[in-house]
Amino acid sequence: MSSTPKAGPPQRVVVVPCHVMDMPEIRLVGGLDSKNVAGVLLDYFVDDLKTKGGLANRDTFTLNCYWGNNVGEVRNYYYCVGKYKAPQTDDTGKIERFLWKEFKIGFDVDNRIVVDDSDRSGLKPSVPDVRYLKTKSVDAECYVV
Repeated sequence: MSSTPKAGPPQRVVVVPCHVMDMPEIRLVGGLDSKNVAGVLLDYFVDDLKTKGGLANRDTFTLNCYWGNNVGEVRNYYYCVGKYKAPQTDDTGKIERFLWKEFKIGFDVDNRIVVDDSDRSGLKPSVPDVRYLKTKSVDAECYVV
């Protein structure tokens, strides 16, 4: 009696290289949370996630940010993990296929104090929180949708 092997889940087809962003320093105004970071971070991805042509990609964009607390992470780094779908194109711009791009970005957070003239007069300034996120690591994996 012969047994037929059971089919397992489909294997991921990984694509290399997988580039999602360079290593920018990002100016963040306001709270340090996933929603606020996402609004600024969209400008730094290599794929178009902001313009009209990129809206379909933005609809697949997910982001979750947290302070380092896992094995291999730096405790005082702020990490953002997520994914989005992006087209892979040839040299002429023709879409060949779509890829999922999963990423993990580690930031060193610099809470700079902004001083203006109202500080010297004793009045409390109406300057929002300003932070600079210095990119320390970008890990990514791309695979065929």
